[in-house]
Amino acid sequence: MYRLLKESRYAAKEIPPVDEDPLRFGISALRASLEQIVAYALRQRLIPGAFSADELFAPAARILGDAAK
Repeated sequence: MYRLLKESRYAAKEIPPVDEDPLRFGISALRASLEQIVAYALRQRLIPGAFSADELFAPAARILGDAAK
């Protein structure tokens, strides 16, 4: 197990940087990822229907206001 972790850490250093921020924050920044997760969950019948990112995080968006965007 340790060997695998060590090898994966080494491999991760070789991955070229991407233009996209890996630490995105906010519903808008994560919208595409959230929609893909919903699509996978729907396809696996884990959820009864599709939800938009806005529907999923409506309570948090109301509390956080502009910070959630």
